[in-house]
Amino acid sequence: MSFLRIVLLIESLAAFAVVGVSCSRSTQVAGWGSETTNGMTAAICRKDGTPAAGAVVRVRKNDFVTQPPGNLAKSSIYGADALTDAQGRFEIRGIDPGSYTIEVSDSGVAVLLACSIEVDDTVNFHIDTLRSLASVRGSIDTSGMHGKRIFVQVCGLERIVSVDSAGAFSLNDLPAGLFSLHIIAVEGTQTTTVRTDQVSAISGDTVSVIMPGWSFSRKVYLNTTSSGAAISGDVRDFPVLVRLTHANFDFSQAKSDGGDIRFSKADTTTLPYEIERWDAPNSQAEIWVRIDTVHGNDSSQFITMYWGASVGSASNGNAVFDTARGFEGVWHFGQAGNTVAYDATLNHFDQTPFNMTAGSAVSGEIGTAQRFDGQSSYFQATGTASGVLNFPKNGTYAISAWAYTDTVDRRYHTIACKGDYQYNLEIIPSNEWEFAEYADAAGWEMTTSHATEKVWTYVTGIRNGSNEYLYVNGALAASTISLGPGTASRNAGFDFFIGRTIKTSGDTTAYFFKGILDEVRISSVAPSADWVKLSYMNQKADDALVVFK
Repeated sequence: MSFLRIVLLIESLAAFAVVGVSCSRSTQVAGWGSETTNGMTAAICRKDGTPAAGAVVRVRKNDFVTQPPGNLAKSSIYGADALTDAQGRFEIRGIDPGSYTIEVSDSGVAVLLACSIEVDDTVNFHIDTLRSLASVRGSIDTSGMHGKRIFVQVCGLERIVSVDSAGAFSLNDLPAGLFSLHIIAVEGTQTTTVRTDQVSAISGDTVSVIMPGWSFSRKVYLNTTSSGAAISGDVRDFPVLVRLTHANFDFSQAKSDGGDIRFSKADTTTLPYEIERWDAPNSQAEIWVRIDTVHGNDSSQFITMYWGASVGSASNGNAVFDTARGFEGVWHFGQAGNTVAYDATLNHFDQTPFNMTAGSAVSGEIGTAQRFDGQSSYFQATGTASGVLNFPKNGTYAISAWAYTDTVDRRYHTIACKGDYQYNLEIIPSNEWEFAEYADAAGWEMTTSHATEKVWTYVTGIRNGSNEYLYVNGALAASTISLGPGTASRNAGFDFFIGRTIKTSGDTTAYFFKGILDEVRISSVAPSADWVKLSYMNQKADDALVVFK
């Protein structure tokens, strides 16, 4: 059995008082050779130049890692502990040849030393200074790790931290230096190293990383100043549209389906996202990323996009268009022609196509859209007559859509509605956009604005109690309610339709939409003016919000 003998300097580096103290971990130090002259020495001082007396010295082999709580003990010992003397000095002898990490720490400051020792070799670090501690925080993609405990180990140091349910971790007391981090997954007694990554910890600073390390990353800035989206106030829980093309992204670096794409905030908190379209052969993609707060009048805010890793897709429309945040139905219309238009929300109000054709899928304002023939084609969300889309009179809700109308011909053309006697968004015979709520036998309460044909237009209708607003291309176009005559009773018994209106069963005056519709949404909240404007500025073809740097 061999022992590691720790020698503390008492008077000077030349005069030693040998203290027979074995490693504090165990006297059975497997893997260490017999006592030799191998060793290391240093004198450590504080920032003001005074000796760092009583500082803790920890020597570990470079491949040393602390094991997770509850796991079996290590079968061999890889380190030793000591204290500096009154002059801030230490010497450690009797070390096998190899590569080592030495951490000297005391009261919120530390210094990291590293060396390789050969046979009969003593490394003298001379004088070094304690510095402010560093922090590393980040997030890990934990998809596919359900039921496992996830940890981050720092190689060569006594550091291991758990990863929380959101995939986040934080190392707050590191000496400055370059470290290898192991991401490990623990299931029962089995420990698997998922990945190893390197990170440079900076004295007095916090380094943010996303783990495991993707091969590529890029910052995506959000410009809400006057040179960008021109939004003055903060906007909460906003789905930012990120468009990728050959000009800003190399599709050959990512998986063929974009499954390795990830996004994080500046503090490495992972962000939910949904891939609407990923067309690698044509270098086109549209991705929705939910940001908890988009700051007004700011050009420094950014998110980070990562790609180039062996991971599965985490695309999740339900998390981006969260029903808890008021999204009740979101239809991207990115599907092929004459197929179901899937709802991105957890409500799954999927729209069944009627008289759509294979050619109905066309290029839209955001990826693919759907063309309506103005005669018989439409979508119906079966089973929505009752439930969350059945807003009461003077309720709170909003409908928005991108519309490209082939013609304004003094006829009704419906974008979206819940029958003709509850609420709708449409074009009316006065050649205007109209948002209306039916007020029982009193008639329709309407807000209107001039409509233009053959141009993409972003139309948003908002009802907030007795108030009604119509926005066109992000700007408030009307808030004065006019009353349209009506004698029928309010009827909430119809499903939610896109592309037509229905009054009664067997109705033949269905007011079909003629043109193209894209990104139809309905929500149970009244969005702010900044929200509506930011939606337009971000989603329009010449996006004014997202900036790649």
